[in-house]
Amino acid sequence: MNTACLAKLDWKMQTDGNDYWCRVMRGKYEENNRSSRPEAKVVDSSLWKEMVKIRPKLQRFIFWSIGNGQDIDAWSDAWTEEELCLDQHIEIPPHLIAILPPHEDSGSDERVGVGDNKSEYFVATMYNNICGFRRNDESVMWSKDRGAFYMGELQTWINYNLNNIVQWTGRIAWRDCWAFVCHCLWSWRNREQHEDGFLRPYRPVQHIMTLAHNYMQAANSTRAVMERGRSISLIAWIPPKTTFVKLNTDGAYKENQVAGCGGVIRGTQGEWLGGFAKHVELCSAFVAELWGVLEGLRYAHRLGFTRVELNIDSETVIKVIRKGRLSSSVGNALAKQIWRMLEMEWVVEITHTYAALFFDSCPSQISEICKQDREGNTIPRLVPL
Repeated sequence: MNTACLAKLDWKMQTDGNDYWCRVMRGKYEENNRSSRPEAKVVDSSLWKEMVKIRPKLQRFIFWSIGNGQDIDAWSDAWTEEELCLDQHIEIPPHLIAILPPHEDSGSDERVGVGDNKSEYFVATMYNNICGFRRNDESVMWSKDRGAFYMGELQTWINYNLNNIVQWTGRIAWRDCWAFVCHCLWSWRNREQHEDGFLRPYRPVQHIMTLAHNYMQAANSTRAVMERGRSISLIAWIPPKTTFVKLNTDGAYKENQVAGCGGVIRGTQGEWLGGFAKHVELCSAFVAELWGVLEGLRYAHRLGFTRVELNIDSETVIKVIRKGRLSSSVGNALAKQIWRMLEMEWVVEITHTYAALFFDSCPSQISEICKQDREGNTIPRLVPL
C-alpha cells in the first residue's frame, strides 16, 4: 500500500500537478529531464529518491493516449496496448496501424492508468496492479474443490470447470475464461506445428483476458438486444435534405484477424459523389467504427461539402460523439479528432442507420445496390422496437 501511495505522488508530479511541492520537485529535479528513467543523486531528497525507485514499477501500469506525441517515448512507453512496450517486442504489433498517429491538433498526450482506463489515479487500482491482481480476483474459487481441479480425473476436471460460474475477474465467469484458455492453447499448439514463424503472444494471459472480455461485451450486447421486442422493418436508403449530401460509414472486425472501415457519399438523387475504404489491421469493432467516421468526415471535408448528413450504424459510437466524452482510453484519440472536426465551420447532422482507398466513381460491385437505393427499394430486417 505504501508503494501505491508513493506512486500516486509520482503520478501527480508527472501529470503536471499544480501543487506547490510538485512545482518545486519538477523545477529542482526534472526541469531538463522528463525521462521515464530518471536518476537520483546521494544528496537528493529522500522523497525524490523514493520516487525514482518506484517509477519503473509505476511505468508498467501507465498507458498513453496519443495526442501530439511529444511526451511519449515511442520505444519504451506503452501506447499501442496496455503493458506492451515496443522495446519488449521483436516484431511490430499488428494492431499498430489502428492507432491514430500523433498530430499537433490532437492536444497533449494523456497518461491513462492500466485497468481503469481513466486519466485519474486510484490508489486501490494501482495497489491491485502492483500485487498482481485486478479488482475481484479473490481466491474464492480456489478455496474449495481444490482437489477436483488439480488431482481429479479428466472428465471430472472438465465438468468442474464447465460448471464453475464464479466471477473470476468480476466481469467474466471462470468457465468462460477456462474455455478461452483451452482454445488458445490448442490453437497456438497447432499453429506452431503447421505454420512457419508463428510466435505465441508476448503476454498470453493479457491476450486471453482481452478475448474473454470482448466476448462478454458482445454477448451482453446481444442479450440486451434479444431481450427487447423486435419487429420486421423495411430498411431503405433515404436521400438527404436539399443542399445536403449523405455520408454513410461503417466499420467491421473479424475474429482477431482483420478490421476495416469504409463509407460512401451520395447526393439528393442517390448519385455517387465519392467513397472510401481503409484497412486498420487489428482493433475492436468500436475502434473500426470510429475510424470510419473520422475518415468519412475527412473525405467529405476534403471534397468541399459544407452540409453533411452523417449516418452511422453503431448506436454506441453515436452516443460517444454526441456526449463529447469517452470513459475509456480505447479510441480516445480518434474520438477527439472527430469532435474537433465537428466543431469546424460546417453543418454535420448525425443519425443512426442500419447498415484509405478512395473511389471517384461507383465500383461495379455495388452499382446495382446504388441503383436500387435511387429507386427507393426496401429490404426487410428484424430490428429492436
